[in-house]
Amino acid sequence: MRYDEMRQHVRQHFQTALAVFKERVAADGKPTAHSLKAMQNSLDLDRADLLAAMGASHPDGEAGILRRLLSLRGVSE
Repeated sequence: MRYDEMRQHVRQHFQTALAVFKERVAADGKPTAHSLKAMQNSLDLDRADLLAAMGASHPDGEAGILRRLLSLRGVSE
């Protein structure tokens, strides 16, 4: 898979996640302090090497994170 294709899958995944979040806020109101802290943690990870940070929490490392993302997007390896 080409880099630009992978990038598009990642972008679409997070655009979908953002849309779900916005819908939840519209339905439920202002996020809780816990939700805001989780968002801040995500922003902090964005400033770091996101893939490496996420990979540290997956038993298969970065490759496991990528496989999971591809699976969620319906893309075969």
